[in-house]
Amino acid sequence: MIYPNFGEFEKLSRLGNRVPVWTTVPADLLTPVSAYMKLTRGGVKAKGRAHHYSFLLESVEGGETVARYTYLGVDPEMVLRFWIGEENASRSSQGRIEVSAGGRKKTISGDFLVMAREISAGFRHAPAEGLPPFTAGAVGYFGYDMISLREPVPLPPRERAAAGRDRMPDAVLMFTATVLVFDHVKHQIWIVCNVPCREDATRAELQQAYRQAQRDIQRIEKVLGGPLPPLESRGGSSRRIASPAYRSNFTKARFLNQVRRAKQHIRAGDIFQVVLSQRLETRIRTDPFEVYRALRRVNP
Repeated sequence: MIYPNFGEFEKLSRLGNRVPVWTTVPADLLTPVSAYMKLTRGGVKAKGRAHHYSFLLESVEGGETVARYTYLGVDPEMVLRFWIGEENASRSSQGRIEVSAGGRKKTISGDFLVMAREISAGFRHAPAEGLPPFTAGAVGYFGYDMISLREPVPLPPRERAAAGRDRMPDAVLMFTATVLVFDHVKHQIWIVCNVPCREDATRAELQQAYRQAQRDIQRIEKVLGGPLPPLESRGGSSRRIASPAYRSNFTKARFLNQVRRAKQHIRAGDIFQVVLSQRLETRIRTDPFEVYRALRRVNP
């Protein structure tokens, strides 16, 4: 059964410009990983949405206990990607912003944090009782370098310049349209579609939007009940695969020098501890999600 009914949906549309429509399905035969693979590799896509963007939020409480909810999102209605400007010396949020929405993409220069706040304020989600804590909003990441927008932390210019326009975004935000919530206590999945509703929408337009949400939910249910998409071929060889060659952003000599400097600062009383780290890079040919699957087994 899909909630709310159209009468309640119509009332909620007067309270916000995004109205949740949802259903629940049993989760005893599904895992978050299998559901994610089915939805992102199985061709589920709403019209005009950014299909190659998705998220899976898993968490563990106390190091051993799986948290009650796992969140899975597909088909964001808007995606913001941001690259810090190379001239960023004034600690403003200026940089290059890429906006993807409605099947279109544009790039502008501007203040990322201001834009993110303005867009977030434009999403007014109608209140609906009985839903899990998170069913709509923005999901993404802020890279470590984003601290330079608020604190005088120098960035390594040579390293960033070498990556050029192909470097990873410093921040990405996805404004979710479809969210699946795994309830590990009740062993069920909430399928929630956040339906855009204009303030001046006619009753016929609201009915059309409501029916589309019903179809989207039914399509997701069908995909979840279907088979897993085929996994990437691993070459079919039983021989041991050599470890990939990693490249560090530190030479051994430089790293040891950093250790010596850290000890000096500790003895001088400037700091009481420091965590030195290095970034290792390598090229892979497998699906990135396969890397995530391996990491979640090693470090849940």
